[in-house]
Amino acid sequence: NGFRLWVDGALAIDHWIDDWDKEQTSEPVQLTAGRAHDIKVEYFEHYGGSNFHLRWTPPGGAKEPVPRSGFRLPGGFGYAFEVDFADNMVEISDAILTYKASDEIQFTVGQHNGFQSLEELTSSRFTSFIERAAFTDAFNFERRVGVSGNVAAGDFLVQAGVFTDNLEDLTEDSDNATSFDGRIVYAPRFGDTQLHLGASAHWRDNGDLATLAATRYRQRPLIHSTDVRFIGSDPIPVEAETSYGVETALVHGPFHAAAEAHWLEADSTLTGVNPTFF
Repeated sequence: NGFRLWVDGALAIDHWIDDWDKEQTSEPVQLTAGRAHDIKVEYFEHYGGSNFHLRWTPPGGAKEPVPRSGFRLPGGFGYAFEVDFADNMVEISDAILTYKASDEIQFTVGQHNGFQSLEELTSSRFTSFIERAAFTDAFNFERRVGVSGNVAAGDFLVQAGVFTDNLEDLTEDSDNATSFDGRIVYAPRFGDTQLHLGASAHWRDNGDLATLAATRYRQRPLIHSTDVRFIGSDPIPVEAETSYGVETALVHGPFHAAAEAHWLEADSTLTGVNPTFF
């Protein structure tokens, strides 16, 4: 119903009136191409339909909606929202709000990856081989809701965060796990050669899942050419998981190579059952 619009701190439209669907037009506003301008809107809803449209008329042009690409969050904030469509299902992948405190420091809140491995962080964007490293699925790596921070300085990158469960699993009372994840990367460049060395550490408290035989570690080849699994455990009640990873990669012109290893120890509530995987 009523609304107000400010442009660069100046009140352009003041229509704080309880009516509905009555377009208001401001006096001409000076905007400079290539420069960011602050836009602020206040409104209230009382009756009738609920919608809001912001349009402009460029010099010599026709009235049109202000393009979505022209907007961004202020003050170093950013966001991303991605969904996957497969098997007649819609699944949220990334849903994050970011804040860039400086050129070196960035914070992230929402559902995102917990720095488990180089391939898990990159393979969905830069796929070289369809067969991903088996441990990325065997150890139940997935995007989870959490808070994390990145610090990049020179050739070094440090990442750390606190996470809970996947967004779609948080509706279950038993899904109340907590994890602490960290990763450090050293990536120097020597002429035309890019080197990457990294290590990560993870600890996860499975919460109420420890009272259920609900954790299973298994994986077989992606193309399912065989029923033989690389790894296959029975469902076991796991109280906590401790894992460590190392990663290395090299890129030189058209040639690249990468290798990873991951070690995980599961602390079960069953006497004498604490499996270790490598």
